[in-house]
Parts: sequence; C-alpha cells; structure tokens
Amino acid sequence: MFKVNYSYTSLVLVLALAATQADAQILAKDCEACTQQQVMAVVKNCANGYDYVGDFRSHVIYKSCWVLDVNDGGRRATRTHELIRLPVESSVRQSFERYYNVYANNGLKMGYVAYLAASPSLSLASSSMGTGFSEFVGFSSQASLSTANDNGSVNAFDTVVSSADNQRTITYLSNKAFSMPSLSQANPGFGPALVGAIAQLENSFKSQIISFSNFNATYVVEFSDGSTRVYAMDFANKTFKAVPGTAKDAHGNIIPENTSMVSHGNGVETYNFRGAPGYDLENFVDLAKSFGAKIDNSAEATMFRCVWQGSSDTLNCTAMN
Repeated sequence: MFKVNYSYTSLVLVLALAATQADAQILAKDCEACTQQQVMAVVKNCANGYDYVGDFRSHVIYKSCWVLDVNDGGRRATRTHELIRLPVESSVRQSFERYYNVYANNGLKMGYVAYLAASPSLSLASSSMGTGFSEFVGFSSQASLSTANDNGSVNAFDTVVSSADNQRTITYLSNKAFSMPSLSQANPGFGPALVGAIAQLENSFKSQIISFSNFNATYVVEFSDGSTRVYAMDFANKTFKAVPGTAKDAHGNIIPENTSMVSHGNGVETYNFRGAPGYDLENFVDLAKSFGAKIDNSAEATMFRCVWQGSSDTLNCTAMN
C-alpha cells in the first residue's frame, strides 16, 4: 500500500471532486504491477479530477490523482508530487472483480476468445420462451434471426453486405443470456472456473460501469450454414461489434470487405468453392464485381485466383477448375 501525505485543503478539494464527478461510464487505465510513481504518471492532477487505474497483475484497482506538495519549512522550498488514493466505490470494485476473475482463470490474459457454434445440439430458444437461450448459445435456421438472402437465415456474407443483417446479429447477441452449459460445450478447453467467470462477465456487461480498453472479449460466431464472423464485446458502449476482416463463408474463404481484401491486400488470393453451398461462389462473384474486379468466369469454375495488377490498377479474378 502506498504511503500518501497531503494537506487538509488538498483532501477537501479531492473529496469534493469525487462527490461531483459522474461515474456513469468509466474507462479505466491500465498499469501492470505498478509502483507509486508509475501510477502517478497515468492519473490526473487532482485539480482536474481523478482516474481509475486497474492493476490486474497486483489484483488492485486505484481511484487516484496527484497533488503538488510544497514544503517551505526548510531553507529552500521543495516541491514533490504526492499520490492521492480515494476510496473505490463497491460497484466499481465488483465490476473490476468480474474482469479479474476471467483474467486469473485464463492464464493471466486480458480477455478471451469464445466459440459460439451452430449445430443441432446448439439451437436457439423458441420464440415462446422469450429472449433467453434454451440451453446453448448458437445460431440455427429458426426465425430468431429473420430470413436473409441465401439459405433462409442470416449468414456471415449477409452481415458483410447488409448493415441491417449485421445489426440484427449484434442486437441478437446483445439481448441474449449466456449460459455456462453453452460455453462449456462450445469451448471444451475452458475449465469450470473460466466458464463461470466468463458467464458472469457476459451476463453483467450491460450493467458494468467500468471498462478497460485493453481487455478483449471476442466471439467466433458460426451461422447455420457454417460461415463465421468474429464479434467483440464493446464494454464501453455496452454492445457488440463485428471485427473487420474476420468474416468467412462456409468454404472457409475470407469474405472481402473492400477492394484490397479481394486480392489479399493488393497481392494474390485464391478462393475454393468446391462442394456446397453453391451460393458462396455466386455471392463472391457479385461481391468482387462490386469492388471493380474483372471476372474471367466459366460455368464449371470451382476456384478463383484474384490478382491485383499495380501497373494498370486493375483487379483480375480468373476461374480455376
């Protein structure tokens, strides 16, 4: 624990600020295994308020600021920075503990990657059961996500080309309750303690009053046709967001989100569409054309090789069998 010296006047000022500063949504700073000087370097001058600092390595959260302590009792006045530690609200401390429990049970990692699979055993609750999951987390061809373009339900391609379908998926994730059985079955590598910690954090994230910018909670969402896209929890805004460049069709091909991605960053990219579903190829051709690609197609094509020609600023996709 830090030893802090400060004047009565400084204390009154800081406590007054603490009483008036709103804590509706707090973005905490990070400082791992920090010394007093290191904490002081990342917090405000008390005249401007205070900051919350999470030290996960030391399992502590600070509510602090610094003051300039002037000692003029000697022959020469000295000025030193002193760290002020304020009492941390119980609600903030409880919120920090939810993050910490995931960190402590996941190999001291600031976050996690969870898999949400769609299979017959990972189905959605029927509409008559309200907004909670029946038993598992996942996506199925049921009407919980409204019908889209390809197989009668939203898939990864739809979320890339349709902002409405992407938002529908985000809303679905945001409004559903996560259960320990769902996490355990979809993520067999998670131990019981980590499953419990993640479930607790997931189901309270809308009420969390503190967030950490370096804490990443991401989900590989598999849609009913086998396509996937990664979504991340946005704790600060209490929602989910799609992670750019992570959408894949049922064949495992990256679904381009811009011209550069079609050719793997203005290079070369090969796409394989052998097997079902057939609409993956059709979707790719339409999407590549929308990004300006010249398509050399044939009725029997099952693969495409897309190349960016820098000398002519052209994107060419050639069919391969």
